[in-house]
Amino acid sequence: MSLLSLIEKCKKNDRKAQFELYDREHKALMKTAFRYHPNEEDAAEVVNLAFFKILTNLEKFDPEYSFGGWCKKVLMNTIIDEFRKNKKFDNQISAEDSAMEVFIDNNSVELALEVEEVSVILNQIPDNERLVFNLYEMEGYSHKEIAQQLGVSERSSKRYLSQAKLNLKEIVSKITEPDRVAI
Repeated sequence: MSLLSLIEKCKKNDRKAQFELYDREHKALMKTAFRYHPNEEDAAEVVNLAFFKILTNLEKFDPEYSFGGWCKKVLMNTIIDEFRKNKKFDNQISAEDSAMEVFIDNNSVELALEVEEVSVILNQIPDNERLVFNLYEMEGYSHKEIAQQLGVSERSSKRYLSQAKLNLKEIVSKITEPDRVAI
């Protein structure tokens, strides 16, 4: 069955078609959700919330564009909404943060890591830093877009990204340093 005919059946509340559409998009949505949620239950929960929004807003989908891309956008908006609802960003910038603008060269640590390793490493940093890092580095959002979505200043978005990079650099350096033997 073609995607467009499947979507039309879903608009008419055909449960079998809705399940087929869910099955068709689930793996790709879970892959994205895992970048933001460290465990399968949380990732599945946000995917299910997003898919409910997808099903209830199918009339807004423009068939001239990629359905998978549209689904991913709905998922990203759901992730951001859930994060804003459940977490409070510290929008206060301390004097120390104001005085210290940290910018890390993206090429400072070059490693060939498996996807699973990247997920494990990313899950070690705080949620707010991981969210901003993923939105900026993985999804290509600008600091202005991130700030608008999360209700923080652009400076805060930059600060979260810088702190995420510092934390990631520290974690990666611990992983890649050979055990040192004291002499």
